[in-house]
Amino acid sequence: MHCATPPDPNETQLAEIQQRRMARSYYWKGWPLREIARELDVNYNTVASWKRREKWDAAAPVDVIEDRIEAKIATLLDKEPFTEGDMKRVDFLTRQMERTARIRKYGTTGKEGDLNPRIEKRNDDAAKAKRAEKRKNFLTLDQWQALLDDFEKWRFEYQDIWWDNRDQRTRKIRKARQIGATV
Repeated sequence: MHCATPPDPNETQLAEIQQRRMARSYYWKGWPLREIARELDVNYNTVASWKRREKWDAAAPVDVIEDRIEAKIATLLDKEPFTEGDMKRVDFLTRQMERTARIRKYGTTGKEGDLNPRIEKRNDDAAKAKRAEKRKNFLTLDQWQALLDDFEKWRFEYQDIWWDNRDQRTRKIRKARQIGATV
């Protein structure tokens, strides 16, 4: 007696998922649904149902780009012989995948640091603390008061006039030699 073992449900599900993914990829490449159905040997209504349920037309551009990059990486990895140029292309494409992941994260958070790691590093807590330590020309209140006292003590009469009128918006500016500011 011949007993056929039933197919593994996980294998059939994986095959269907792979088929849907290929159909979606073909659709995003611009193939019409009839040609996709013919290529994958699937009923046209099935492909149309996948398109409608998974909302292929409403996909974000990042999704389409990500799908194209994944397909290109898979094609390059399956290629024989695998050359150094192919390795460089795969490296470039994986960096592009990272970039699309950053774009996707930026879409949810809206933080510029998600797009650029340097900006993220510049804005992290350690960098902010380091900048706070390096404040230039930082004076304590006592030092600031001593500076103002010294300024008032050593300025000339014409400088007193200038200082008193510093809040005036319109001034008639004269050269130093016209007002006796030179010795």
